[in-house]
Amino acid sequence: MSFHPLVVSTEPAAITLRLTLAASLPAAPLNLTLSLAGFTRSSGAPGLASIEVVTPARAWNVTAVVSGGAGVITLSFAFAGMSASAGDVISVAIPAGAAVSLPLAGVPRGSDAVSLQIARYNSHWSNTTLLDTTLCDAQRVGSFSGSSSLAMDPPTAGAPTNLTIRFATAEGLAEYESVHIKLQAFGDSAPVGTMQLSGTKVGSGEPVSVMASYTPSCPPETLAIFLEAGEALAPGELLEVDPTPCTLNPEPCPLPPAPCPLPPAPCPLHPEPCTLNPAP
Repeated sequence: MSFHPLVVSTEPAAITLRLTLAASLPAAPLNLTLSLAGFTRSSGAPGLASIEVVTPARAWNVTAVVSGGAGVITLSFAFAGMSASAGDVISVAIPAGAAVSLPLAGVPRGSDAVSLQIARYNSHWSNTTLLDTTLCDAQRVGSFSGSSSLAMDPPTAGAPTNLTIRFATAEGLAEYESVHIKLQAFGDSAPVGTMQLSGTKVGSGEPVSVMASYTPSCPPETLAIFLEAGEALAPGELLEVDPTPCTLNPEPCPLPPAPCPLPPAPCPLHPEPCTLNPAP
């Protein structure tokens, strides 16, 4: 399971679930239920959401029932006649319109927050018989620990400034993992693409090699900071990154949106699909 954007906040996220079938889907009507422990949803959000299910044969638009608030969110939908065989990978795309937000504490590596079950309807689409249930590997989304800070030199609106960023994460960072910082209302004078920055572990003074990319539009006004190969931060270890050139509140940039930059090295952004056995 993966998320977009990778933001721990009250803002809804688009969710993509990928699952591998251990057996062919039976012809009987089925029900798929996704449970998200620790995720949140606003109380006024609608109880139905349109989601897309993609099999090797075709794409389906189905309506899911979304329920729950703080604690556990469930999304459940029924389907029939969907053809898929053992070994096929099925993708389920849940839009941000479903109003599901990530846990404020993030989604740790190896978390059991995401579970999936498939059941077969009995006669007249009434009672169901459980066929299989499984835990799904979720994309890791961390959370910050301690105090984060952003300093500007000089702190002058409309003028170029150097940004010094300090942060620590609750679970640390491994090589190629990233922190995304939204610079709302800042300018796009920073170069689009990847750039080398200077990083320092605040406690020990040890240098850290980091790369960064700034995007004015995709995602909007976001600075992504990546640890380079062989680098790592321990849980709670404070990193200082500086300087990053930017402009405070300039005129809007007339250039067309730039493509999303790739990280400086391949990253395991999409976990392995979870395996589900729908055999009767």
